[in-house]
Amino acid sequence: GSILYELDDADTAIGYLRDVLKDFPDHPKLLGDIAIYYYRSGKTVEFNEYKTKIENLPKKDGDFYQFMIRSSKVEDNNEDVIFYSRKLISTDPGNLKTRMTLGEYLLKVNRNKEALKEFLEVSKRLSTYPKIHFNLAQVYISLKQYDKAIESALEEIKQNPSLPYGHYIAGEIYRLTGDYPKATPFLEKAISKNSKLVPALMGLGFIKYKNNVYFFIVY
Repeated sequence: GSILYELDDADTAIGYLRDVLKDFPDHPKLLGDIAIYYYRSGKTVEFNEYKTKIENLPKKDGDFYQFMIRSSKVEDNNEDVIFYSRKLISTDPGNLKTRMTLGEYLLKVNRNKEALKEFLEVSKRLSTYPKIHFNLAQVYISLKQYDKAIESALEEIKQNPSLPYGHYIAGEIYRLTGDYPKATPFLEKAISKNSKLVPALMGLGFIKYKNNVYFFIVY
């Protein structure tokens, strides 16, 4: 874990990390934690100062790429997240967390077939990886492969029945294909597990709206 997320006060965290940095002046993990803390505190000048220090380090190792991924996320630079995730995977092919990140960001920018490749690789290496089947279902939806999507959604429910994701995505698939009677109980189940799950609430609201419109037209 990172000290970064264990200390609530920014100045305390930065002060502590900078003290440790005196003994390890070129440690990319420490530099990265300080940089991210500065960014989250709104101190972008200091963030960029430390980011430049990291970029100028002669050794580009896993900690370096991890920082570049993190900094790209906080700066909302999707393409850089993808670029540095690929770099890290090239040095550590078994890094499933980074493969998941890569797949999720590829999906975010609609590079769906590339995302599918990454998610399938994660599934092949560890089929029980958290939310892998949820993400596979999302890709299959984007590719309009609804049979594969529902298969992945049901597998997510099987592996993680107490979490809302599988139930939500199953309901979403049935909603998108117009099967509202099947969609409704899945969406309701997802909401029962997380009452603030906005996509599930929106999906259920859409179905109720459609059903009411149909009722009034028939009436």
